[in-house]
Amino acid sequence: MCTACIQAKHTQKIIKVKTNRTTKPFELMHSGIYQPFSMPTSAGHRYYILFIDDYTQYTSVWVLPYVKSNTCNSAYQTFQTRVDSMG
Repeated sequence: MCTACIQAKHTQKIIKVKTNRTTKPFELMHSGIYQPFSMPTSAGHRYYILFIDDYTQYTSVWVLPYVKSNTCNSAYQTFQTRVDSMG
């Protein structure tokens, strides 16, 4: 048995927290920055950030050259502009 297989079969206690469901698109967003690609894109980008709408599950993926606050903020502002133009 490998350690990963044993750990994957462990059960976890699920703590349910009552939450209010979103009632309109883009009311609640989730985002995350992910590890660098093993090989950069042709433009030299190595990271990606996701923006996911909780209501519609609309997902937007942005490829970034590096993870710095100004790069992430720029991606979010561009995404927000796109969302505003949809409404």
